[in-house]
Amino acid sequence: MVLSPGCPNPYVAFVLCTVLTVFLGWIDFVTGYEFGIFAFYSLPVGLASYRIGLRSGLVMAFATTAAWLYTDSLLGHGYSSAFMFCWNSLLRCGCFVINAVSMVKIREHVEARRVLEQELAAAREEAERLRRALAAARQGERAASEVNLSA
Repeated sequence: MVLSPGCPNPYVAFVLCTVLTVFLGWIDFVTGYEFGIFAFYSLPVGLASYRIGLRSGLVMAFATTAAWLYTDSLLGHGYSSAFMFCWNSLLRCGCFVINAVSMVKIREHVEARRVLEQELAAAREEAERLRRALAAARQGERAASEVNLSA
């Protein structure tokens, strides 16, 4: 389970994504099947994946697909064949699954970059410390050689 700093409890985040899915289903119902809001269903999937993890994102992908199917059936949207119904359902679910996996990969890359930036900052601090120590050592050598020359 992956959470960013300041992210609410994963259960709270999941509940918020679920509420958003239900809200989107309601918007979909109110606007009718001719007014597509398919892309908006990706929002809870992406949020759950990025903030909580892949498992939650996949659960949300199936939940948004179910919400879309349920809304479609309530509206009486008919299909020319069972194949077309299955095709549309699988295609939408597949898009949501791809969204979930992509958001997790993005999260992993963001985390990896954050770690690299911290390591780079530490290496820069160490390099600066060594530069100062080298400068001080050189200055000490010069002072010692000047003392030896004057003696």
